[in-house]
Amino acid sequence: MLRGVENEPPGGGDPNAEHLDSRASRPGVRVRKRSLRWVALGVVVIVVVSSIAYFRLLSPPPLTTKQVIALIQPSVVTVKVTVFRSDPVEASGFVFQKRGHILTNAHAVARALKIEVVDASGASHRAYLIGVDRVRDVAELIAYDLVGGVAKAQPLKAASRPVAVGAKVLVIGNPFGALPNTVTSGLVRGTGRQVTDGSTTYDNLIETDAVFNPRNIGGPMVDSAGDLVGMATIGGSGNVLAIPVSRLEPDTKVWTQQDIALSLGPPLVTAGAKSLVLGGVGPGFQLEQSAPWSSTGYFVFFRKSRTSVSDEEGIGIDLLVDGSEDEAIRSYQFYSDESTQRGYANLGIKVDLGDQASAWTTTGIGNWGINHRVLWRDRNVITILFWNADYPGDVSITAVVNLAGVQASVIGANLASYQ
Repeated sequence: MLRGVENEPPGGGDPNAEHLDSRASRPGVRVRKRSLRWVALGVVVIVVVSSIAYFRLLSPPPLTTKQVIALIQPSVVTVKVTVFRSDPVEASGFVFQKRGHILTNAHAVARALKIEVVDASGASHRAYLIGVDRVRDVAELIAYDLVGGVAKAQPLKAASRPVAVGAKVLVIGNPFGALPNTVTSGLVRGTGRQVTDGSTTYDNLIETDAVFNPRNIGGPMVDSAGDLVGMATIGGSGNVLAIPVSRLEPDTKVWTQQDIALSLGPPLVTAGAKSLVLGGVGPGFQLEQSAPWSSTGYFVFFRKSRTSVSDEEGIGIDLLVDGSEDEAIRSYQFYSDESTQRGYANLGIKVDLGDQASAWTTTGIGNWGINHRVLWRDRNVITILFWNADYPGDVSITAVVNLAGVQASVIGANLASYQ
């Protein structure tokens, strides 16, 4: 027996017996393998189903329109703008990036002298302009009272992906304006739209079929989850177009970080006096003299020679660009006093020019039979326009005031460049 064991081939047992055993066991192995596959498949199904159920538990159900409005409205403000030489403007805005930081349209705050925002509680707050991009039509304000103020006025959350065509959106605006609680809804018609409105061309806009309300301009456009997808900027009959949130963020991140208030108007005239003086005053008048007047002023004189059908007349314009409005106010008073000292009488009529204006008349200065002058101040510019003639009936004060209006329009055009 021991010898038989010692002579057994390496591996033990009879090789033929081993092969017989292996063949006999194969059906059972296949059964076990199939069972393992089914078990593995079952585990995968359980994991997938469990994951779906888990994420459904994590994801809140879709919000109703009423819930979206309740979520967003506390962060929407009315923007009220006092405009330089124009009617007040009212638009919408919303809190974004940080508390107290409010986005609105750049065109809503154009030529602003003062800006206020009214929060969802109806309280007014002074706001300051800290950034403006007129190409993208985006402006950022800061209301320091809201930085640590109304708890519900939280920054809106930007959507994580661009809004899709066909998606439902809401435009919410102007909670305490002339038309309170203005909300319109619609579907996205398209994205990447280019629209020209007047002299401004807008690129990459979201187009919707929401009803347009002018007071919603600057307000947020949100999706059905209440996430910000854009800012309403223009609209027309049956559509509202919005700047996508991706176009808002580059500017606002910089402005919010810098947090530097920009100076608002009223503006000052910056052009030189010579460029502002009229180059001509009407038929028959020839330029006779032009020269600097003090260090920042300019003077021109036009003469109309006597003919067989008309008497001699002379028109002069003195224009002075002062360095500040306060300096110009003092100059206006100085030349008013000077008019009185030279014998001019203030006619006391209404002269609708600039910030201060008066009309004067006298006789006998410079051997003229009648001397009219109009003196006015427009911001930091003083202008004296005088019209002399041989006889009182040759020229009326109305004609002088009308010509002064032509000169004033040149000065006004310079001020119109203020944005």
